[in-house]
Amino acid sequence: LFESFNEILTDDNLWNSPPLDAIKVTNELNQIFVDTVRNTGGYNDKRCLVVNTYAASTDAIAVNNFVLPTDTIENRLIIEAHIYSPFPFTHDDSPVTTYTENEVKAPISTLFVKLGFKGTPVIIGEFGCVDKDNDFERVSWTKYFVDTASKYGIKCFWWDNGSQFSIINRHRNVISEPFIIDALITEATGGDYIVDETSIRNYGANKNLCANLDK
Repeated sequence: LFESFNEILTDDNLWNSPPLDAIKVTNELNQIFVDTVRNTGGYNDKRCLVVNTYAASTDAIAVNNFVLPTDTIENRLIIEAHIYSPFPFTHDDSPVTTYTENEVKAPISTLFVKLGFKGTPVIIGEFGCVDKDNDFERVSWTKYFVDTASKYGIKCFWWDNGSQFSIINRHRNVISEPFIIDALITEATGGDYIVDETSIRNYGANKNLCANLDK
């Protein structure tokens, strides 16, 4: 897969409610991307291509004004957005360690209703939540997130950036978040992951004992 661009923004870095002219430029760049790849020959005339909304956002203005590029081959485009919701829960610049299901479901539902129902595949190319010593809540969030997306036929890709969103420990070459990965795989393949609170909290406590090995 080739992707057009990543979280492209205006000069003043607007993540939400961008002006329509900025979205117009995003749509134009997506079209240029598709045309350019198709004209390079080889397998690129039929390769699957990923195109993003403005800022890879599910903001209403971004998805309502997204235009799918025209293509020279049918059924080879995929629409991508990124979802970190609720933002205070998923990111480390906030002390929030809990979430509500509606905060998770709303942007996923918007993405599908506005774009996915038209027949073009939709993926969530980034999602994830940082560790705030809230392992049980993170696993529960992951289960609900992927289960919700799967019901809409949307595939999810965890953003493992090797640091705060990491679920694989690259220092020791081991899986550092086995419960999150189990929840991901189970829900993505149609299962019903059982969130074992006791086991998860015990693992979280023991995990912290290994922290110094990674420094």
